Amino acid sequence: KLVASMLAKEPEDRPESAAAVSEQIEVIANTSPHSAPQTALGDETQARPRIPESSPLPATARAKGPLTPDAPAAPQTPPRRYFPWILGVLALATTAMVWWLPKPNVPAPEAPPPETGATSPEKTSDASPPPKSASSKAPAHRVPKDMVRIAAGHYTVGCPTGTSGCHADESPAYSVAIKGFAIDRTEVKSSDYLACVQAGACAPPSQTPECASAHRPTELPAHCIDWAGALTYCQRLGRRLPSEAEWETAARGAEGRKFVWGEQPPDCGQTVMAGASGAGCGRKGPWPVGTKGQDRSPQGALDLGGNLREWTSSPYAGYPGNDSIEASADRVNRGGSWVDWAGVDADGRVAPEGGHSIRAAARTGDEQNSSDDHMGFRIAIDGLRIAEAPSTASQKPDLAGVEIVTHAVSGNIYMLEATGDVAGNIAVSVGPDGILVVDDQWAELTRAITKALRALDGGALRFIINTHHHDDHSDGNANLAGGSDALVVAHERARERLLSKDSAHWPVITFNEALSLHFNGEEVRALAIPGGHTDNDVVVFFTGSNVVHLGDLFNSGTSSFPTADLQSGGNALAMLANLDALLPMIPDDAAVIPGHGPLSGKAELYRVRKMLDDTINLVRIRKAAGRSLEEIIAAGLGREYEGWGYGYMSADGWIEMIYNSLDGGP
Repeated sequence: KLVASMLAKEPEDRPESAAAVSEQIEVIANTSPHSAPQTALGDETQARPRIPESSPLPATARAKGPLTPDAPAAPQTPPRRYFPWILGVLALATTAMVWWLPKPNVPAPEAPPPETGATSPEKTSDASPPPKSASSKAPAHRVPKDMVRIAAGHYTVGCPTGTSGCHADESPAYSVAIKGFAIDRTEVKSSDYLACVQAGACAPPSQTPECASAHRPTELPAHCIDWAGALTYCQRLGRRLPSEAEWETAARGAEGRKFVWGEQPPDCGQTVMAGASGAGCGRKGPWPVGTKGQDRSPQGALDLGGNLREWTSSPYAGYPGNDSIEASADRVNRGGSWVDWAGVDADGRVAPEGGHSIRAAARTGDEQNSSDDHMGFRIAIDGLRIAEAPSTASQKPDLAGVEIVTHAVSGNIYMLEATGDVAGNIAVSVGPDGILVVDDQWAELTRAITKALRALDGGALRFIINTHHHDDHSDGNANLAGGSDALVVAHERARERLLSKDSAHWPVITFNEALSLHFNGEEVRALAIPGGHTDNDVVVFFTGSNVVHLGDLFNSGTSSFPTADLQSGGNALAMLANLDALLPMIPDDAAVIPGHGPLSGKAELYRVRKMLDDTINLVRIRKAAGRSLEEIIAAGLGREYEGWGYGYMSADGWIEMIYNSLDGGP
């Protein structure tokens, strides 16, 4: 890969400098590869380690290496004798790279030196800029290249009462505080959604005749998708649907545009609509995403005006102060579509107040099971969070409007997920013995969690297992256990850390290596594997159901780095060692419940394992070369991981955790 990048024709695809090449050579020489097995997942001709059934974990193995005798040995570091060969190949590549370099321009004559005390904007120094303090450095608000960022602030939503052309459900206008977020530049493409369908993770589009185009993997926007289908696709990526207020903010901007592009009435030159030439500007269907470049928001999002209406996460109800609109279970969809009339008069002219659904403030409520051929969606993600484990009230996220979504996992095992990724995922076992849960989120969410548990009709809550002590996983202990006969189970160090809270939060059953509960027809095996995320990490195997809950040792989705809470005994290097220990114990076809993010599997564990190995080695090499934390943060983690760090943990925060872990502590 390094040689190929050095030979790339485009400058932006080549290494930035000779120093960067040297650094990568050192990585090649010192890094021990550890990748997924070469056999296909689920290949029954290969011996496959099974979920452990009874043997306790040796204390010496918990953070050191494989936990089973049959686990493969760690691969050895490549012999140093290959290093000259590597250098020889790279020397040839370097020559070729230099050949591609553009010839330098002849420098302009230097300006006279500035007067004493002045600075010259034209003249630059070869020295690196002074480093910023990592502790005071705010997380960088980078966003994926296929998204646009919407800055935090107060925005106006809706139409002032009495505004000509506005409908009753759009008034009154009100101010809303928007947290920084990012939204897709275009609607989700049909090809991407159908890939999720093929993987068995998403429901197929509607089978009605008018939805035939939705079943072809093209550049058309995904359509004929109901609200649940859109939500599932987003959650599979560790992301979400935008709220109605976020959608309107992205479409109108701070200036409150009437249409996405401004004040000019719509026509088919600007957006895909039902114009004078007919539905879909004559095509009688949606167009490929991003075709109409003028349908562009202030921040650069495309197709918010037309092409497809788009689902949001918000229930349909009246705005604050408008009691004439009855609240319902319908969900709001926003924007216009290829079937929406834009106020076209009989003579083909566009009326000045035309375009009901194409106006950026217009809104519609639809039943959640609607899957029409003019409805699609796009994805949103939260802004970066502070790179610290949420353990105090000041770090508690905004829990207003958070919903609990239930996902069937395997047999009688379910996963409860809080919208917005504000809390850890809950595993639920339901059966004749009652209910067992793994983690219980924030205390404020107990009512919603209890409602979700009752909907599963599993009887009384009997056990609560904490994967670790952080509040977003254990703050519900008192509420859930206090309202039932449930017993709280946790690592002995978790109890010690929870003693600072009210006694109702304290675990009553503790262990330091392993514990088994025989519940609902299977062994539920809790294994202590501390030192990665915290000093009281526990993973839980549902041995008969082939499901494992990894707690915060693993966050799924590409949007988030993990968290090594050094203040609570965590360490980035131990996180890698512990994942190595667990991988041989997890079957290839096991369902993996992460601490945060969508339901996952073993294949993604290997991807995360590679990320841990790559980033730890990169920081280790740079630190050994004498670079400061600030310099390493400024250099980043390379192109392979540019798509990471947009969720729970930023790249900057993860680098700092690795840097401090190399010293054994903060």
